[in-house]
Amino acid sequence: MQALFILGLVVMTSFGTYFLAIVWLRLPAGQLRPAFGKMLESVGVTLVFLAINLAVAVTVVLALRGLTETFVSVYISDDAALVGLSVLQSLTLQWWRESSRNVRSSPAELAAKHLPAPRR
Repeated sequence: MQALFILGLVVMTSFGTYFLAIVWLRLPAGQLRPAFGKMLESVGVTLVFLAINLAVAVTVVLALRGLTETFVSVYISDDAALVGLSVLQSLTLQWWRESSRNVRSSPAELAAKHLPAPRR
């Protein structure tokens, strides 16, 4: 029951956001598909960061167990904050990559993007 409630809530807010984005923000509906692809890309990068974070945590715990006589539990890394921090890491990487694409353009490419085409 709880899962259906959460799913219904997300569906309602998604449809509401869709209509508000079209009406108020005047976003083109055709650009939703590329945005969805970017979202899936971000989810993938988030999962990679989460896996790396967990692997490093387990490695550190096992190293501490081997180097010290203190027992350290692997459950120390079992925290929901790790998922949120992995999301922040992935968003930062995604935005860094996106902003770096503009920096790597040559001056001629930048001018071609921002100047109107000559009239014939």
